[in-house]
Amino acid sequence: MQHSNQLIITDAGQTLRYAKELLDGLEQARADLRKDLAADAARYLQPLRFDKTLPCPLGEAFGRAASDRMNFVEFLNQSHTYLVGLAAIHYLLTSRQYGGTFILYRSTRGGRDIENQEERLIAEVFAAVHPDSNRKLKEDIRKIIHDSSLKKYIFFSSHATTTKAQIPPDISVYRIAPADLVSLRFDRFSQVAN
Repeated sequence: MQHSNQLIITDAGQTLRYAKELLDGLEQARADLRKDLAADAARYLQPLRFDKTLPCPLGEAFGRAASDRMNFVEFLNQSHTYLVGLAAIHYLLTSRQYGGTFILYRSTRGGRDIENQEERLIAEVFAAVHPDSNRKLKEDIRKIIHDSSLKKYIFFSSHATTTKAQIPPDISVYRIAPADLVSLRFDRFSQVAN
């Protein structure tokens, strides 16, 4: 089922199919970048940040027009955020044995990243060099701490394994290594403790 701002996911197989689609898009972007940099690296670096030349990650699945484009930096950020979201849903379906319908929201929409109304569950997701960069983990904790959902999660991907953020007892925080994320080893989340 497709909606313009969300992906509806009911089984772990869907998460892997969407993740493979994302990785294919990243591979295509890498091949294009390699070709363009070989032609003229100095002239090509500025457009990476400013020119909207790449398709939106999972654009078709989110109901986006094929003509919708973004710059390389946005493409990387959104692709990795969606990968973390898909990995989180896969983990919740397989390791935590949650059922029902998961909704992965488009990252540019605002609001929750993941929701499951049957389980009364919400989750925020991100990928970062460090979970404390730009106070990202603290901000996500702040976003969900007062939510009435019974189950609150934050999932992130980073090489860093520690954080200075104080994690409230009613929020579970999980990390997956970037190498496991792009290898689709979605069972490799580890819980982050204070």
